[in-house]
Amino acid sequence: MENKEDISFALRFMTEHPKAAVRVLEQTDPNAVARLFASIPPAYSSSVLRYMMPELASNLLHRLDIEDAGAILSDLDNTSVTSILRLVDQNTRRLLLDELPAGLRKNCELLLSFPINTVGAWMNPSMLSIADDLKCKNVLRSLKARETAGGSDMIYIVDREGTYLGRTLLLDVLKANENQQVSAIMDTSCPALPAPMILTQAGEHRAWEIADDLPVTNRNNKLLGILHHHTLRLGLNQNKAKRNYQQVGRDPVSSIFEVYGQSLLALLNSVSEAVESERK
Repeated sequence: MENKEDISFALRFMTEHPKAAVRVLEQTDPNAVARLFASIPPAYSSSVLRYMMPELASNLLHRLDIEDAGAILSDLDNTSVTSILRLVDQNTRRLLLDELPAGLRKNCELLLSFPINTVGAWMNPSMLSIADDLKCKNVLRSLKARETAGGSDMIYIVDREGTYLGRTLLLDVLKANENQQVSAIMDTSCPALPAPMILTQAGEHRAWEIADDLPVTNRNNKLLGILHHHTLRLGLNQNKAKRNYQQVGRDPVSSIFEVYGQSLLALLNSVSEAVESERK
């Protein structure tokens, strides 16, 4: 393959400097970008898609086969996938959801059930939660099967019906008497946000003064997930956000963009051509 070195650079650029790559791809014919995405491993496409505005990302996915689009989405997080799926038609959304891993699909379906301007649409359904009647020595055993901690160092405590009761740090559980029930050491002062709450109201909640993430519950106080403060800000700003491109040469990534930006598409296109040649 004569352009193997160029291809290696292009894919490495997408992985190591995805934001700079996005700036190139957003100025490129969407059909050309779609052809590129269809011909390279999904992980490379996912690395840049996560930094695209949802409108542009959904436009690209519409140009791909469902299988290719689903593979790319499968490498993204709940929030990113949901933001994109909200912008595709109902039929395409259903087909794409069917392509996702079961856990990701279930989380996205939950988020999609809430209006985009509410807490429920931006929460993370993946978190550490345990029943209040567990003894501290059994907590780790209960958590072993969990795939993710949801980006929080907190354990959220519920009763056997799933009602939110309080939370505690994993470290505090490990330091406690092993025969003590976890409910005895939980903090009950942290309030929960109702999933239907409007984001602007949630942003004014005083609980953010003491917490970086808050539990989210339904109308019956059943624990649904957690809302990270940085995700709240993302939700509040998404509809107002405007792409602010830095001036070329102000930082190392911008310098790379200045040198390679105009030629990057040609390199990326060479990936598609090379792959097609190998398939023949």
